[in-house]
Amino acid sequence: MTSTETLTFVSPAARQRGSVSRLLVLLAACALLAPLPAQAREQAAIGDSGNAFLDRCGKDRPEPCRAYISGIVDGLIVAGMALKTNLICPPAGVTTSQVYDLVVDYLRDNPGLRHLRTDSLTHKALAQSFACVVPPKKKPAKWR
Repeated sequence: MTSTETLTFVSPAARQRGSVSRLLVLLAACALLAPLPAQAREQAAIGDSGNAFLDRCGKDRPEPCRAYISGIVDGLIVAGMALKTNLICPPAGVTTSQVYDLVVDYLRDNPGLRHLRTDSLTHKALAQSFACVVPPKKKPAKWR
């Protein structure tokens, strides 16, 4: 042993605490690297493009797709609040099913755009259908 080296005694309890800490770090890393749950993978896939959305969102299984569209609508409303402008103006009484049908119809009517991301296409469909009507500005009165 050289003169700069010292021996340190680590108690068994301290060693065990260190092992537990390393184990917790290892478990946390494994959890982060674990594959996504099936529903999250499906939602990620339906967001990839309008084509993927239509492929996976047939009339037999629309619930995850409706939830995805509903999340986009909520996001557009919150973004509009943050920007202090309305991005979409859905009328009172609009249902999730109605919005879902509107988006599916838009995708079917616009095959040339379906390679774009689903969130972008949803925004286009909703902005077109639920456009915010801005009242015209009144012209100032002319003084004679």
